[in-house]
Parts: sequence; structure tokens; C-alpha cells
Amino acid sequence: MIAKLGRADITYDKLGISALVATLRFLFDMRPNLKIIIAGAVRNAETFETFRHACLRSKFQVEEVDYQPEAVRDQKALFYATVMPLKILLIEKGSAA
Repeated sequence: MIAKLGRADITYDKLGISALVATLRFLFDMRPNLKIIIAGAVRNAETFETFRHACLRSKFQVEEVDYQPEAVRDQKALFYATVMPLKILLIEKGSAA
């Protein structure tokens, strides 16, 4: 099962990261086989890495999904700017979480 939590700037403010990780932990406690995908433009690499490390400290399995964005002129669905790098993370409950 993949959770769709919606779209928001959830990894750009360090103050919200602990709450987000706690929410992910709660979801994994309810559904241990859950797979969560979080995607976002990396506006601040340090904050994004803070989120990734918080997930790893919580013993989540974090995998960066290889994704090559299309040029704006070739996009057929949702528009996204290609100026900032887009990162997609697949997050699962680790074996020791």
C-alpha cells in the first residue's frame, strides 16, 4: 500500500521535520508494510538531508528513486519547474523500526 498524504512544503522547514517523522512512524505502526513516497523540489539541500537523516535515525529504510525530469516543453501532465532538483524518496519501515 502506498500512502498519499497530499502535497505541501513538508521538508523545507526544520521545525516540521520531527512532526513529519512522528507521523510516518504512526502510519508504519498502523500498517507495517506501508510504502510512502515523498517527492519535492530541493530548495534547501541541508534541510532535505536533515529530513533524510531523521528518517534513518528512526530506522526507516530510505531509498532515493532515480528520476530524470522532462523538459518543461515535454511535460504532459502536472507542471513542475526543472530549475531546482526534484528528489523522490521511497520510505519503508525498517526491520528494526
